[in-house]
Amino acid sequence: MAPRRLLEFTAGRTCAHEALALLGVPSSGVPIGPQREPRWPLGVVGSISHSKDLAVAAVAPVTLLHAIGIDVEPALPLDADLLGRICSPAELARLQSGPDS
Repeated sequence: MAPRRLLEFTAGRTCAHEALALLGVPSSGVPIGPQREPRWPLGVVGSISHSKDLAVAAVAPVTLLHAIGIDVEPALPLDADLLGRICSPAELARLQSGPDS
């Protein structure tokens, strides 16, 4: 693995470890599955995303959510058609009301 990619990967796994700790789930790490996916502890769903500048992770108990997904993308305007496909009506209303609402 290239040094930069290893740094991004490690940052994402560190975020996952910290997110699990906040959830109260002890973790010595998040193993890698056969498709390079994170293997979350039993009873937990989660997601990891990273870019060259940012790493994030989100976790939740399966009793609260069936699945969770996050993605890190550049802060660029999105096509209105795309927004309608990926946002709920409530999310669209919040986006239209501005960042401070």
